[in-house]
Amino acid sequence: YVSLNSTSPNNSFLIIEKPSPDVTYEIHQDGSTYTLNFEQEEEIPVINNTPLNIQLPSGIRLSDISSEDNYHKKQISIFIKGDHRAFFEQNPIANTYENVSNIKVSYSSSKGTELLINTKVIQGFQYTIVDGKLQVTIDRPNAIYDKIIILDAGHGGRDPGAMKGTTKEKEINFKVLNEYAKEYFTNSGIKVYYTRVDDTLIALADRAAFAKQVDADFFISLHCNSATTSAARGTSVYYSSINKSKTSSGLTSSILANTLVNNLSKSLGTKNLGIIDKGFVVVRDNSVPAVLIELAFLTNPDDLSLLTSSTSQKKAAKTIYDTVASLFEAYPTNR
Repeated sequence: YVSLNSTSPNNSFLIIEKPSPDVTYEIHQDGSTYTLNFEQEEEIPVINNTPLNIQLPSGIRLSDISSEDNYHKKQISIFIKGDHRAFFEQNPIANTYENVSNIKVSYSSSKGTELLINTKVIQGFQYTIVDGKLQVTIDRPNAIYDKIIILDAGHGGRDPGAMKGTTKEKEINFKVLNEYAKEYFTNSGIKVYYTRVDDTLIALADRAAFAKQVDADFFISLHCNSATTSAARGTSVYYSSINKSKTSSGLTSSILANTLVNNLSKSLGTKNLGIIDKGFVVVRDNSVPAVLIELAFLTNPDDLSLLTSSTSQKKAAKTIYDTVASLFEAYPTNR
């Protein structure tokens, strides 16, 4: 609404109604021309670290929702079956978390509608449906998960590790932990963070520092051994006495190492070489109890046969999982 009014032959004034009460304005003069600019103040969501309460399309159940923790990218993906982009345009998601940078909505035919939550640091999360809304809780990993470990597949990228013919240590390490062990740990109640999620070389110091970023309870690195003689064989587990960290229930690196070497050598039928105190970076410079497994020797014919067998690889993965689960029973986190 605009109205021109006069109070005398030499005085006039305009009455201009603002589009809405919360609109602000500025007047700019350029010679005899005046420009009036209106601006709608954007509503800034309140960031108070309360759970995200996301309005859902009608009929969506918990079984229609899945998630992926892409922690290496600091991203949480929540997938809802179907294409609901239009719904979320009409019902935008309000961010209530200081450590959440933004939330983006997209769609793919294979996964459905994706709610991509970008975080400033690695965060744990859980979700449920309350009163028809998707409630997403985001916090430090140890505030979300009762049990947290790191599995570190040794070597990677341009570093193949030990080799025997075309057999590369880095590939065995990755297959045992990131493929076979992952099957056991999924939906087990034990949260696993993997230092590498593909064939990438990660600095040793970064692997060790990862434990503090994710509030891990302990750290397990997997390797395969080699020697100048084919007679060397067996399983050993390394720890560092310099690393004196222990869990709230008293689990130490040496206890972790001793339990693993006994269980692995027994299940695989390898020679038990015991535990060895040595200052490898990933065990020495760690903030939590940490061990490095040397599963067997690539340079020994019998050990090599075991290391390249999918049956034995799966057995090693299952033993690592069973050992971790039993240690959490014996040394609870009390979270």
